Amino acid sequence: WVNRAAYTLLGLKQSPVGKALSEVIPSVELRELVEQAHAGVSCDAEFDLPEPQTLRVQARATPLAATGGSVVLLHDITELRRLETIRRDFVANVSHELRTPLSIIRANAETLLDGALEEPEIAREFVGALLNHAERLSLLVNDLLELSRIEANRYPLRSQALPLAPLIRRSIESIQSAAEKKGLTLREELAEGLEAQADKQALEQILLNLIDNAVKYTPKGGKIIL
Repeated sequence: WVNRAAYTLLGLKQSPVGKALSEVIPSVELRELVEQAHAGVSCDAEFDLPEPQTLRVQARATPLAATGGSVVLLHDITELRRLETIRRDFVANVSHELRTPLSIIRANAETLLDGALEEPEIAREFVGALLNHAERLSLLVNDLLELSRIEANRYPLRSQALPLAPLIRRSIESIQSAAEKKGLTLREELAEGLEAQADKQALEQILLNLIDNAVKYTPKGGKIIL
């Protein structure tokens, strides 16, 4: 037997009433769950249902003493598990991004304390590196705060007609030095008078992220064209 919600969840096109469970839902895990319930044991499991589309389900099978059958309750947790994976990957990526500037700041601070402070020229170089990586950390934290506001729907978008050339040129200037260090050619090929209907701050952030990624992942001596 099957209720209306299960028709929708499992994508059933025809009535499965009277057919074998394995014929309707080809899942070894589900069959084993039901077999345990038929043996008189209530049990839980989490597994994928492969057809008609892959679903991650949480299932509970409970024996029915009066009839010898069992009731199976299925929860679709596909989206929940997908979001958990995204969040786990996000935390791992953020941790990786934070580790580099923190390790450099620590190494430079230790070098200064070990005697580099007594040599002004060397000390200035290390302090400059400290400042650069502290600024990088600040940008990462700002990105996290922006993301938090976006997820909470507290990021106010003010759409307006924007000429693109000044925005793109400003973005290129911000990352030009990083590109030059890798020997990259960074230029824009933009039609004059081109406009976008967008939020200025958000669009600038998108452009900076895209160009920054291009600089990071383009091989030395390559070209980046906007």
